[in-house]
Amino acid sequence: MSRITSGTFHYGLGRVLPQAIGFLLIPLYAALLTPHDYGLVDMHAQCGGVLVLLMRFSLGGSISRFYYDYKEGRELQNYVATIGGFMVINSLLVGGIVLISAPFWLHRILPGFGYFPYFVLAVLASILSVGSEIQRRLMQAREQTAMTAKLNLITALAGIALALFFVAGLRWGAFGMVFAQFLAGLVFYIQAIAYLKHDARGSFEKDRLKGSLAYAAGLFPSHAIAAFLPVANRAILAQTGALESVGLVALANRFVQPVVIASESFASAYPPIYFAVRKQGGAAELDQLRSVERLIWYVTMAAAAGAAMFAPPLIRLLTPETYHSSAPLAPILVAVPVLSMMYTLFGMELFYSKKTWVLPLIAACGAAANWGSTWLLCQRYGAAGAAWGMVAGQSVFSLLAVAAASRLTVVSHDWTAILRTLAVWSAAIAAGLAQPVQNDWLAILVRSGIFIGAVVLLHLSGDDTASRLIQRINGRVFSRK
Repeated sequence: MSRITSGTFHYGLGRVLPQAIGFLLIPLYAALLTPHDYGLVDMHAQCGGVLVLLMRFSLGGSISRFYYDYKEGRELQNYVATIGGFMVINSLLVGGIVLISAPFWLHRILPGFGYFPYFVLAVLASILSVGSEIQRRLMQAREQTAMTAKLNLITALAGIALALFFVAGLRWGAFGMVFAQFLAGLVFYIQAIAYLKHDARGSFEKDRLKGSLAYAAGLFPSHAIAAFLPVANRAILAQTGALESVGLVALANRFVQPVVIASESFASAYPPIYFAVRKQGGAAELDQLRSVERLIWYVTMAAAAGAAMFAPPLIRLLTPETYHSSAPLAPILVAVPVLSMMYTLFGMELFYSKKTWVLPLIAACGAAANWGSTWLLCQRYGAAGAAWGMVAGQSVFSLLAVAAASRLTVVSHDWTAILRTLAVWSAAIAAGLAQPVQNDWLAILVRSGIFIGAVVLLHLSGDDTASRLIQRINGRVFSRK
């Protein structure tokens, strides 16, 4: 338990503070950037995700898994040099191909999204991030959570400072946001090269590459679908509406970040713990894993309830009227990271057992649900249709993955506690959104009472997760003092 809470605390800390600062800056950005500008920035980020996938071929996931098959020292150095060299060469090759070919197809797929400077900067940033990804995977496997938090924090704060300079100072608009991210990535690239100086001293070994490529081949189709889905959603939305609609979805996502932070922080800390526990296989370790699952699920659902209830009034209070139509999108979008967390918690056995071949089939089903729903709903409901399409796709993917993993795993989950947590927090969300108060400040007050009531109800029903979590946090704080 201490490993997962410590790891999650550090992963989350590296993101919470920058996100908190970014949240406080939303009124400033909303005043300086139009919904069209937000659409450009969001499209740039989604294109970057696709480019990174094509350049890396999902080999980052191989590093996370195969690290446990090699010893620290020469064996690991040879492995890192082999995988890293391949990733660098492939990144340069893919980057060159898309830079040359994009002028012929980009405007047809993503109308309104310019080749220069936005797409060009996305390609360059994706190439530079290869070192950062290798470093991040090694640090995750080594459970260097404190160092990860510091690096994430410094990089994020540098990006925020640069964004303020270019957007608020020079008034460069969307380009200022994108250029600031590129410069921050460049700084992180230099730092990653310094970190990998020792790990990458090995020799290239073809056999090590074959094993990792075979493992990554099982991951790549599902990763590809996951990376292409957001771009496809936004492309459909841009073609049926405009980039302004993409910007509304992007802003709503900013207010869902607490759930994303919780989900991604746990997702980063959980796999090394799961792999280590499964390797040991003791009854005590498996029981501790069930306790960790309950904790993660509780925090994720609590964060989801908070975002779903408080995001709509906060959007109306903190942003200009042009963004107010994004308020109803937040309660819909909050389901995506919750479903993703479900996949992380209950689908991890697919990775431990190396049964990744099933993921492409599951991802294809999720993609079909996503694209089909988005195409049908966008023309009538606009941005809300795109949001529901994302939820539909993630629902199909997560549920099928959990069903497949349940046929392999020896870990028995505490479904009673998990379903009780889901039911109570879902009821709290429904009650909060259904309350008739029109004044946004009063609505926040009423929904705060509903949130606290859900915590109390869970505690009275026998769930002591909240009290145990508070005790552990207090213990960490006082022990440091």
